[in-house]
Amino acid sequence: MKKIEKSVLFKIKGKEWAAKFFPEKQYQSLHGEDSSAITIGVSREIHFIKSDFSVKFCLHELFHAFIFESATESSSLTRDQSEELCCSLIGEHLEEIGLLSRRITDFFLSQRKK
Repeated sequence: MKKIEKSVLFKIKGKEWAAKFFPEKQYQSLHGEDSSAITIGVSREIHFIKSDFSVKFCLHELFHAFIFESATESSSLTRDQSEELCCSLIGEHLEEIGLLSRRITDFFLSQRKK
């Protein structure tokens, strides 16, 4: 199996995370064919298919990571509580999520040129 060719480290709420970029076949052997990106909270990693990477996927997965770091994966939230969590994430972390997305995207684009 091929090695991961690209990876970037960053912090979310003080915890170290990694964004990893996989060749399509390797990604699919790990995660199946139903997605182009996935957040794995327990290992604090976001995996992307290199050829399908997009800012949209990056932002989507970063929101998953922030939700994971908000310790909601083991709680049962009501609809109102879920809505409040989403609004809090946007209100408190939108700028940070945007900056992280830009950092990951810039890293990806710089590595593509090599």
